[in-house]
Amino acid sequence: QQPPSPPPPPPTTNPDQYDDASNDLTSQQQQQSTLQTLLSKATNRTMLLTNMVGPNEVDDELKEEVKEECEEKCGPVDGVHIHVKEGVVQVYVIFQQMIHAKEAAKLFDGRTFGDRVISARLM
Repeated sequence: QQPPSPPPPPPTTNPDQYDDASNDLTSQQQQQSTLQTLLSKATNRTMLLTNMVGPNEVDDELKEEVKEECEEKCGPVDGVHIHVKEGVVQVYVIFQQMIHAKEAAKLFDGRTFGDRVISARLM
């Protein structure tokens, strides 16, 4: 007679596997925290663009396109950060100097991009 087979081992969890929803939430929280830190260091040099694109229109080239246009028309840019929250795309452009951020906000506010009217303001 054969001895009874041992019970199956308990299921193991792979630490590299995460629930997509919680991973997305953690990622969003980390992005928000990083963005808040950057903005606090760049007060008066940051322009916020909204209604530029929809969440499905954000692509890898958007940051570079925004940076190039801002630098060409307004002045040196330290960084561009794109944040999507509750279906709203926020594009933060951090300039090296406050005067350039002011010029950019005047230039972009009310401007049409595709079929959207952009809102631009200083942070």
